[in-house]
Amino acid sequence: MSIEYNVLNILKEHSSKEAAITLKVTDIVTYMHREYDKSITDKQVRKALKDLTDSELNLPDEQKVIRYRTYDNERRKTDYYYNNIITDVEFKFLIDSVLYSNIFNNERALDLAGRIQTLSGKNLKDITPYANASFGRTRYAQNTDVLANCQLIIEAIKNNNYIEFDWNVYDVKNKNVYLHFRGRRTVIPIRLMLNNGRYFCLVRYRDSRKVYTYSVDLMTGLRVKEQRKSDGIGFHNLNIPLERAVYILNHPYMMGGELRPYIVRIDREYFSRLIDDFSYEINVLKETDTTVDIRVNASCKGMAYWLCHHYDIASIVDNKDKELNKELKKAAESILRQVHD
Repeated sequence: MSIEYNVLNILKEHSSKEAAITLKVTDIVTYMHREYDKSITDKQVRKALKDLTDSELNLPDEQKVIRYRTYDNERRKTDYYYNNIITDVEFKFLIDSVLYSNIFNNERALDLAGRIQTLSGKNLKDITPYANASFGRTRYAQNTDVLANCQLIIEAIKNNNYIEFDWNVYDVKNKNVYLHFRGRRTVIPIRLMLNNGRYFCLVRYRDSRKVYTYSVDLMTGLRVKEQRKSDGIGFHNLNIPLERAVYILNHPYMMGGELRPYIVRIDREYFSRLIDDFSYEINVLKETDTTVDIRVNASCKGMAYWLCHHYDIASIVDNKDKELNKELKKAAESILRQVHD
């Protein structure tokens, strides 16, 4: 390895912009002796630092990897530190997102989190010590490489290909949880979306305008098929918003279906819950001291699930959707059958 490469690693590992930890040349030499080569001299380190900083002279300060302070009319440099474009707190967010996502098993999550951790230095390791230890088996996760599936889906969308995969659902047999095969699917991928720590693929079948949602982690044996000929159906024919933010708000729990308007009454005390789920896709119609009436657009199945999850604080107002009434009635009857005096 070159001296420049080793000096860069020393700065990345032992200095920190956020923690205000800087290194002088003598500090870098000490680390070089400890970690690489005891024969390295101050002069060699100074030259390596000069070569590294000279290579970034034409870059804006915020893009420079190595930062420093100057003195003696800026002719001398001191107090060097590694300047991550991504901050350690942002790296922490990425690590936490990986560890607590729903698409990785323990081994895969820890492997990726550990590799992210190496992109910064000691300060990141100090604030994410859990990235090097098990965080508990809190979910069932099969061994499908979800990110590899995502890569194939992205490729298929880009090149107008079909994708083909085995569709599975979780089932149980002899007290063991396993993936139950539900058939081979050949579809046209439209969008790839992340929601609640899980990737979903919006797809349609040839000659159909109906959009279906499949969880990518439940796809096995996925492959890209031949380039498809146009069936004349474009995004404008689907009659649903495909922008991620809008689609997720309109389809609670990623339940597909056409969008319908609903008026929901929610306890004012818990209005924040509704904002969390529907965000800016709301139209306030009426407010009292205790309740708020809002109009939202959502799929029928998604709205039914949302109401069942919030039965104690929300209700539907002036509902004329027979399909929603049917879904809610079915849910209520199912719950009543489970209630015993």
